[in-house]
Amino acid sequence: MKPQWYFFPEPSPKTEGWNDPAAQHFTGHQVKGLVRESIQNSLDNDVLKFQKNKGQAVPVIIKFELFEIKKSEIPDLDSYKKHLEWIKLHSADDEAKEGASEALNTLAKEKIRILKISDYNTKGASGSDSDENSNWYRLVQSVGSSQKSAGAGGSFGIGKSSFLANSALRMIFFSTKCYKTGTVNFIGISRLCTHHFQNEKLQEKGYCSIEHGKGISNDAQIPRIFKRNESGLDVYVIGLRTETNEAFQKIIEEVCANYFAAISDGLCEIEVKKYDNEIKINKNNFNKIFNEYLTDENAGLFAAYRAYISEKTVIKDLKYLDQCELKIIVDENLPNRVAYLRRGMLIKFKTFQCPAKYAATFRSLSHEDRLRKLEPPAHNDWETGRFVLIDGKKVLGKEILKEIEQFIRNEISQLYENNSSESVSLKIIQSLFKTDNPENNFGHSKGDCEQTSDFPGKEEKPEEFETTERKPVLSNNFPNIGNWADVSKIDDDEIDDPNDDKEKIKKTKKRGKQIMQPSSFLKDFNTLEADLVTWKDPNQAKGYQVRLISKQAIKNVYIIFGWQDIDGEVDVITPSKVIFEKTKLKNDGRALFGPISLYKFKKYKFSVHTENDRGYGLSASIHKKK
Repeated sequence: MKPQWYFFPEPSPKTEGWNDPAAQHFTGHQVKGLVRESIQNSLDNDVLKFQKNKGQAVPVIIKFELFEIKKSEIPDLDSYKKHLEWIKLHSADDEAKEGASEALNTLAKEKIRILKISDYNTKGASGSDSDENSNWYRLVQSVGSSQKSAGAGGSFGIGKSSFLANSALRMIFFSTKCYKTGTVNFIGISRLCTHHFQNEKLQEKGYCSIEHGKGISNDAQIPRIFKRNESGLDVYVIGLRTETNEAFQKIIEEVCANYFAAISDGLCEIEVKKYDNEIKINKNNFNKIFNEYLTDENAGLFAAYRAYISEKTVIKDLKYLDQCELKIIVDENLPNRVAYLRRGMLIKFKTFQCPAKYAATFRSLSHEDRLRKLEPPAHNDWETGRFVLIDGKKVLGKEILKEIEQFIRNEISQLYENNSSESVSLKIIQSLFKTDNPENNFGHSKGDCEQTSDFPGKEEKPEEFETTERKPVLSNNFPNIGNWADVSKIDDDEIDDPNDDKEKIKKTKKRGKQIMQPSSFLKDFNTLEADLVTWKDPNQAKGYQVRLISKQAIKNVYIIFGWQDIDGEVDVITPSKVIFEKTKLKNDGRALFGPISLYKFKKYKFSVHTENDRGYGLSASIHKKK
């Protein structure tokens, strides 16, 4: 009997849309999330405590392989296609229709692009579908459940959603062999949306197996291309969204960027392969790979790597983390950044302004498990609002991070003092660092800047925004947005009375300029508070980039754009195209683009294409219907 796709009936009145809430943590930077989660999971599942090679620990091997297969090699694809066709034709969810269309276009090709991720010297996913405490059950059946050991990488149990976020077909396969018992397990998983099929309402999650929803544990029943012969885990992303050459380059970049510490320590070795081109990354050749595959703009990353392998090390016991390590190097070309690390993975960069030029790395040697609990699902920050139980007492991340930052500031201050030709007291030196007062204004100083962008080394620094003489536009609440809307263009000789307060029509001498007049359509919307930064796109003559951070989690909001002059006045415009997280946003005809859903404090990016280029800046704001 061959594996078949099966979606369980949905007995409740609930409806699940196309957008998987867990996958939303990874859609903004899909390949990055996939690389980080894959390596992290493999490191958590190593067998170093069981296996030694001449007294040396054996590194975990993680392989990323890009290739294509014939459609006939994917089990029960015709049946799966029928589910997609129903969604495209009958779903009330526009995003579901678009997603199903993308999947069907992928299936229309002769071959399907695959990313296979394999690990070796690991335990594999042991257990079964009936054992809720087993690794296999948590991998396949559970969402939001994680019982990893102390210090392990993940904590939310949703990392597998990063694989689905990278699949145009919303389809992945798991194949594993257990290190201790030699048992095997195989299953396919899909996440579509609630839909109807053959007169039955079905759930969004589907399984490809022989016994409905359960893994295949008989090796003879596992399709040939998915068989696993050695202990470890294979993950197959079916219908990889990213083109092969781009994915190959991006995987190497993200490996170097996020795991330079783990590779340098010999914890893991990485292999990336596309067809006949294979790159191996280990501690012996990491320097060469880094220089060959990462561009000059990532010099900050290489500085962090140099700091990590340096001999300049400070070890200190902190109140909440016990033994911690700071490694520092000094050079006039360094970026003044500290890389925060955990379990060999880069969490984020933080800048501490200092007269001396330095690069540094920080990690806890005693309690990485406590820092793990401060991380969001994407594991790209340590957040002040989360807490950790220490000796039965809840300790806010704010207190832990305050202690870390004070330790780093003190060491960097002494570093400057030791390298300065002048004798300056520590108090005076610290005043040069523009640090915040931890008690009164934690995390909001002008000197310190948290950086957690899509790819470390490509952070949105002001000097990178500024491609003209004018600085980027910073906007929270959109000036005048409730009073003005687009009207028809006017001729050169149509110059309105500037004192006409009733109509508030702005005068112009430039043919084709969009003018503003009172409008009523925004009376039904509330303007929401958010942090927005816009800057010229150096690669697009009439393009802009927008960074948005919402101060609340909210669904179905719209974004509006306008030209902002140096006095802060805004003319609303309707851009020709707006791309949000790689998705083109619809325009309702009234300059409203959306709707979109936002997570609290998550960084989002827009690409905006305009009909003209006013030069003095693009402004933006977000709105929701009352």
